[in-house]
Amino acid sequence: MKNQQAPSKSLRVSNFTALKKAAYQAAVAGKQCGYNDEWKKQYIDCYSISSVVFLFERAVTVYQDFLQGDIQKEEGESLFQQLEEKFTRICMVLGSAHEFAEAAIEAFGEKGMQFGEVEFDCPDCFSKAKAIRLNTPKNPSHAVTIRASCYGCGTRMMN
Repeated sequence: MKNQQAPSKSLRVSNFTALKKAAYQAAVAGKQCGYNDEWKKQYIDCYSISSVVFLFERAVTVYQDFLQGDIQKEEGESLFQQLEEKFTRICMVLGSAHEFAEAAIEAFGEKGMQFGEVEFDCPDCFSKAKAIRLNTPKNPSHAVTIRASCYGCGTRMMN
């Protein structure tokens, strides 16, 4: 059995237009080499799994189908509209999660604490939230564990 290395690249796009542009470039490159396994490895499988990568792969497929004449322009535009709606929802969820995590980390700085338990205001619902930061040097994944939860909306996070 081959020893396969997990992908380490992240697909970073600032907006849906950038995702479509990258997908189009990948689809054109794929058409030139017949969409073989090597192309898929280089342009899709090279990225770590994420929601954005799944949308990217779907966008490449839409362009691929269009370039091969399997779908018409109108169908492609409709599919891209659906993908853009999903992209927007993903960005909203990730943005909210990032804000919550930042608020939890900021609360420790405001209290001058490196470890322990702090309360902070949830950026989503403005209710009280609690964060706990523990020193976990024997944990193989991370030396610091952070957990937080909001009493109001139920948002939770864990690193």
